[in-house]
Amino acid sequence: MGVVKILMFVIHFLVTGLLVIGMVVMASKSDSGALFGGSGDVYRGATKGFEGFVERWMKYLAYGFLITSFLSALVMPRFF
Repeated sequence: MGVVKILMFVIHFLVTGLLVIGMVVMASKSDSGALFGGSGDVYRGATKGFEGFVERWMKYLAYGFLITSFLSALVMPRFF
């Protein structure tokens, strides 16, 4: 069962790392900064290209982080 624990740790670590990298990329591409949140899209229109790609994958990574956190909370304590 140690394999399951290691696999969960590796998957969670990868998702977390990609989420942090995505946040850094989004922060550097943003004109308005984090102060106004997503209101820049209202004035600039829908995001396309690389920004749209990063936003879409950030949603998937956020859901992945939520799921891996929940699964690690359920699975990990059984193996300690």
